[in-house]
Amino acid sequence: MSLFQKLCETYDENIGAVGKLDEKGNILSAVSHKIQDCQIEVTIDINGDFLSAKILDKDDSESKTMIPVTESSASRSSGISPHPLVDTLSYIAGDYSKYCEKNDRARSKEKFDTYIFMLKVWGESEFSNDKIIAIYKYLNKAELISDLAKSGIVKLKDNLFSREKISGKPYEQCYVRFVVYGSSNGINESWKDSDIINLYIKYYEHSQNKQKGICYISGKEDSITENHPKGVLRYAFGAKLISANDNANFTYRGRFVDSSEASSVGYTDSQKAHSALTWLIAKQGVIKKGRTYVCWCPGSKVKDDISDLLFGFSDDDYVYSGEEYRDKLTNLISGRKKELIASNDVVILGMEAATTGRLSVVYYKELLESDFLNRIYAWYNSVKWYFWSDKKQIIKTPDNADIINCAYGIEGEQFLDTADKIFKEQYQRILNCIINGARIPKDLIDSLFERASHPADFKKHYNHEKILSVACALIAKKYLDYGKGEYETMSLDMENYDRSYLFGRLLAVLERVEKTALSQDITRETNAIRLQPEFVNKPMYTWNLIEQRLNPYFSKLNPGSRKYYKDIISEITGKLMKNNPSRVELNKKLSDTYLLGYYLQRADFYKSNKNNIEKMEESV
Repeated sequence: MSLFQKLCETYDENIGAVGKLDEKGNILSAVSHKIQDCQIEVTIDINGDFLSAKILDKDDSESKTMIPVTESSASRSSGISPHPLVDTLSYIAGDYSKYCEKNDRARSKEKFDTYIFMLKVWGESEFSNDKIIAIYKYLNKAELISDLAKSGIVKLKDNLFSREKISGKPYEQCYVRFVVYGSSNGINESWKDSDIINLYIKYYEHSQNKQKGICYISGKEDSITENHPKGVLRYAFGAKLISANDNANFTYRGRFVDSSEASSVGYTDSQKAHSALTWLIAKQGVIKKGRTYVCWCPGSKVKDDISDLLFGFSDDDYVYSGEEYRDKLTNLISGRKKELIASNDVVILGMEAATTGRLSVVYYKELLESDFLNRIYAWYNSVKWYFWSDKKQIIKTPDNADIINCAYGIEGEQFLDTADKIFKEQYQRILNCIINGARIPKDLIDSLFERASHPADFKKHYNHEKILSVACALIAKKYLDYGKGEYETMSLDMENYDRSYLFGRLLAVLERVEKTALSQDITRETNAIRLQPEFVNKPMYTWNLIEQRLNPYFSKLNPGSRKYYKDIISEITGKLMKNNPSRVELNKKLSDTYLLGYYLQRADFYKSNKNNIEKMEESV
């Protein structure tokens, strides 16, 4: 029950947001309430007389309305179970049955009779006010459809409903909310009236005759509920986190006598927990291939930046050096640390709808906010590399989804995409590396290494470039994780005598020579790129092969440019021969560090061009 305790803590901490529309159009619902998009707004006076009506735009956040619900109405599917105040036309319109199809009339009448009786009981109770009574008086006249038709909201044809829709909904499913003029407290919008909200909470609590028991969440005695809210995930609306309505199979049989022994949850805490979770997901949830993740601090006001830090923050303020990136990251984390309370927790939650009716928790982690920020810093600071953006090289940490797609994705018409099952598994492995500081899985590195070494496998050049950048970022991280020391990833290391690193540099030079000699309008791949897979497996043999094919290209360069490249080749080969005198040793398969040498040598050429050194490399 730790998750539900944290959710109740979140609800209590953010109680001021209950019933209020935030800047993103989200509302934290009160106990015994839920958030519903309404399509129609009806205005009446305090005497229950119709004044006007209007359609609410489905794209307007103002259509979101907090409405009172019962346990059964909040989770209704096919049965008749009305909401107490705001509901669909088929429930609240007493004359709906006059205009619907004959087959639906009996059911429509039953819906209205059930609804109006419930509203009458509430209106006559001690927990009522003049606004509730006015709405009851108006609806009891059974003239709502007639009034809507006169106002042009509902269209009739041959005295039956037309097949038109209101804000994308058929008439039967259109929710109606009420504005009441002339009320004693001066609040016209009934759904914003705190008196109605609090009165209904007290009324519903008073009207329930539930079994009392110890709530597993709070440890206190409360009315126990077995009917918990659904709709936590909008795309899996019917899925519930707690459900035990299967008494025929083995959901709990063989372990407990009845479902109450498996879980005993108080009504109030269940409402708080589900309201908080629904609000959190709507506010800052991240959906990844059918799994929803959310990250927040239960002990403080909910802030989006905690979630952004974990799931990747986007920033147009690009940086172009490792020092700039480190400074930017330090400022970001330091600013967040100033706001934290050392004892605050961070919760990371992952959920998936296992079936249409079951919602499963697939990932759950709690840690101190200070530890969370330190691990976020460690990840972003150690997993970074050069990426291309608008023909410029920037430095950033690759997004988790990019890492997975680069390692396992299949190239489509434009981009790389990974099968859902593989994506879900790998996403949580990467989360584990970030949150728990776990080492990068070697199989992930191996996949990136192989794909980066086969550029011809990809139709789009930018896909391979992204794979190459992601591979280098994680290879550098691997050396830190597996105790080989930290690689200086952001600049070319001229003192690195590692055989694979040097061969990677050599491959970049061979590629550069051919590209420099070729005409600008020739886009074919160079010999170095086409033979890259062979170069990885037999570097010495393939180097000689590529170099022989380069002779015609060297002849096209001017003397200064030719000398420039041959000097670099001599410098690299000298280091290779010094530490690897055996030709057999030189020809062994390269390790993944060759990609670092290859990329950084290319990056060094790019920087040289920016500094106008390309003048000495002009083609004849």
